[in-house]
Amino acid sequence: MHGFVLNLAALVAGCLDQTRKLYPTSGTAVRQDLVPQWDMLSPAVRAGLAMRVVVVGAESAGTTTLSRELVPHYACVVVCGCESNG
Repeated sequence: MHGFVLNLAALVAGCLDQTRKLYPTSGTAVRQDLVPQWDMLSPAVRAGLAMRVVVVGAESAGTTTLSRELVPHYACVVVCGCESNG
């Protein structure tokens, strides 16, 4: 068992980007300032960290206008959709 563990450790160490050439970031850098590191994160991690703002209201209540006005503040995109019960 001991030999297996040493072989596994050597294999894993060979796969890591210890010099940070492939991914020049660290967990510490991400925790200190997420935005500059955003493109270094995998899509799954970004999905978990992304903020979502939902604006709900009746038709012609100004939800689309409000959503578009929030874009500069949150540096985000607007995804508009509607649900019909008809």
